[in-house]
Amino acid sequence: MERYGEALADLSRAIEIKPDCDSAIAHRGVTYRLMERYDESLADLSRAIEIKPDYDSAIAHRGITYRLMERYDESLADLSRAIEIKPDYDWAIAQRGVTYRLMERYGEALADLNRVIEFDPLASWIAERGVIYRSIERYDEALADLNCAIELDPEDGWKLAQRGVTCRVMERYDEALADLNCAIELDPEDAWKMTERGFVYRLMERYDDALADLNRAIEIKPDYAWAIAQRGVTFRVMERYDEALADLNCAIELDPEDDWKLAQRGVAYRLMERYDEALADLNRAIELEAQEGWIAERSVTYRRMKRYDDALADLNRAIEIKPDHAWSIAQRGITFRSMERYDEALADLNRAIELDPEDDWKLAERGVTYGLMERYDEALADLNRAIELDPDYAWAISQRGTIYRLMERYNEALTDLNQAIELDARAGYIAERGTVYRLMERYDDALADLNRAIELDPDYEWAISQRSFSYRSMERYDDALVDLNRAIELAPQDGWNLYQKGLVLRLMGNPDWRIFSERAVEIFAEDRVGIGHRAMNAKINIFIAHCFMARWNYADQFLERFLSSSPSREALKEALRDLDELTRWVPSSREPTLGFRSRLQNALG
Repeated sequence: MERYGEALADLSRAIEIKPDCDSAIAHRGVTYRLMERYDESLADLSRAIEIKPDYDSAIAHRGITYRLMERYDESLADLSRAIEIKPDYDWAIAQRGVTYRLMERYGEALADLNRVIEFDPLASWIAERGVIYRSIERYDEALADLNCAIELDPEDGWKLAQRGVTCRVMERYDEALADLNCAIELDPEDAWKMTERGFVYRLMERYDDALADLNRAIEIKPDYAWAIAQRGVTFRVMERYDEALADLNCAIELDPEDDWKLAQRGVAYRLMERYDEALADLNRAIELEAQEGWIAERSVTYRRMKRYDDALADLNRAIEIKPDHAWSIAQRGITFRSMERYDEALADLNRAIELDPEDDWKLAERGVTYGLMERYDEALADLNRAIELDPDYAWAISQRGTIYRLMERYNEALTDLNQAIELDARAGYIAERGTVYRLMERYDDALADLNRAIELDPDYEWAISQRSFSYRSMERYDDALVDLNRAIELAPQDGWNLYQKGLVLRLMGNPDWRIFSERAVEIFAEDRVGIGHRAMNAKINIFIAHCFMARWNYADQFLERFLSSSPSREALKEALRDLDELTRWVPSSREPTLGFRSRLQNALG
């Protein structure tokens, strides 16, 4: 029974009778520690040691108090001194092993625990060694020790919870939950166990259960920074960013030097597109602990800012620290893909999947990469596998819908996008379905979706430009022009929107159409330099723009340059589609472009 108040009263009375009673003073110091009154604990234990300088037990207990205050060097000094006084002091040796673990000096921690277990295989020491094994990613040995410890002491909630944490790290969530349920049943007022179960629920995507546990943990211990931060991360995963930020701010205020909490807030800022604040937090986290995870997270922020060289530098460094860190390798692949370095992207994603073959996210990312390389069958194979692993993976389902659209398999695209929207009605998925409807000439459905997407994200340039194309197809030119003006305001360097504005103005009989067409040609000329999708699209677009302006000699020259750049079959099809679109809206261009069409068809074979 934890009757600390009575114990304290008795010990204080004994000390009052005999003020220099070192044992009573030391015992009161231990009682204060159990009550988490660490300063008073330290004062009493130091007083007992002052009275009796070789008091090994008091010295060891003071070492534990220092450890709980995170004063690890002082903890180590006391525990080592206690062991020096009494070399076979197994309890102090084991406690020193715990301190070494918390200092991440795992080799020394293991040496101490092995030493005590050899002579006295107590369940507590075996369990502690299991925690050390888990910290050094030796999970099978960790489980073996924790199983053994629980067999010896099946009613100890701490050991059950530690095995639950180990199962969580191994992604064995059902077993983790079972252990944590038992641990909490034994001790329902333990905030740490409640937080750990909330963590497992979050990883199982049972967010309401996670929040319930984390709320309860914070109710039990209101200043528990770990629980508050975990709740913040849960809010972040639920896309409740303001609440996430509030919790993470609070957790960092309580514990300002914790790299994990700073990194998690950095990720929240990144998802909120507050990139400078994200970088500040991740820089500070890396300064505190230069681990590969935080460096890789910073790279994602750099990539979002289109600082690709900085992103690559970070990912190279993260992979150098941990060569088999599959997440970093996959992120580097995605960065290469953003730079249109597809072969390197594929090499990294292949390696990441080799390391982690059942990860649906990595498979889906490789599928997207295959799609950009116009290797659609391989893209579908990867996306099918990702969806097989997680049938409710909305993003992968939507990406498969996009691949089907690119393959002109519109009904299958529609099926996937309907499912993705049912699972997660994001603006991107809705806009993609609107584009499919437009290509199927279902313009009212297209408009309904694109309106909804823009309502969800008023600055969604791609959706706005797609809606303008629908308006143009419906001959609602004024509405098309309004959308194109807004799209150009959002993305002034997008030549295709300028070209489309020129086309709409021409259809409206406005002579200013040439101004925007000329500007589009200037941008296409800049974009066509280099390799990759952007450059290839610009080569097509500049050819089409010259056809639009009836500059047949220039059109001939740019078509030749396009054909000599070894375009893919998809690029040739795209050029033919764009030519069809042009001749539909500008019938006078049909006859002069017959020769161009013939050359494209011959190249296609």
